[in-house]
Amino acid sequence: DDNGNHDNGNHRLAYWQSRLRNGDLTILEVGAGIGLVGTCLAAAGGKVWVTDLPVLVEHAIWPNLRRNGKATTPSSLDALQERAPKGGIFTASSEGYCSRIGRGWAQAATLDWFQPISEQLSDETTSSFDVIVACDCFFLRKTTDPLLSMINSIFQKASSSSSTKSRPPTFLFTYQRRNMTGVFMGLEELLEKMERRGWNVECLAWRTISVEGDGEQDLHLFEASPAGAGELEGERLGLLMEEKKQGE
Repeated sequence: DDNGNHDNGNHRLAYWQSRLRNGDLTILEVGAGIGLVGTCLAAAGGKVWVTDLPVLVEHAIWPNLRRNGKATTPSSLDALQERAPKGGIFTASSEGYCSRIGRGWAQAATLDWFQPISEQLSDETTSSFDVIVACDCFFLRKTTDPLLSMINSIFQKASSSSSTKSRPPTFLFTYQRRNMTGVFMGLEELLEKMERRGWNVECLAWRTISVEGDGEQDLHLFEASPAGAGELEGERLGLLMEEKKQGE
């Protein structure tokens, strides 16, 4: 029922928030724009790759990361390695720019959805992510399939990786309904595309927002993962909730 789904969504959000606060999340943000979401995730404790097209990385994301944090230099890479997540992805300075922000780290790097991810990020980096985040990236029809294909490639690389992290990352994304049809991707069509790829998709939260010039629209937060990948996360969620009960 709706109440049960709402409670489960709250538990999932609490789970991810707990891991973020504990510095236990390595995150890939796609379509980051100016880097606001990635900066906030880093400040809260995440190790975040903030990615978009080269022009945005150079003129928006990296300047904003630098303004909000402390940029690393070659002389500080040894210290960075000690604080980096288990995958060690924050040591590859050739892949982007890295900055200490709040309780975490943020690294700016270019990522083009229309190009193979293997040509842009190393396999070690790709298989190290716990979460992929996309905020308001699903609206234009022409960019939807390339983004879904790239996410699927990350799922597959992580599943076949020989690293100690044997499960693929979880994909967290927002979707905002819009009045215009045709150009914009509808929610039902988007979910159908994901289900055809064998993904499990669940709505964690939603609210109605007021958009200037477009009236009131629904904004959703979804969680997606390839079939079977949610079992391990479910076990970890159960342990988290049990620890929370014991601490009350």
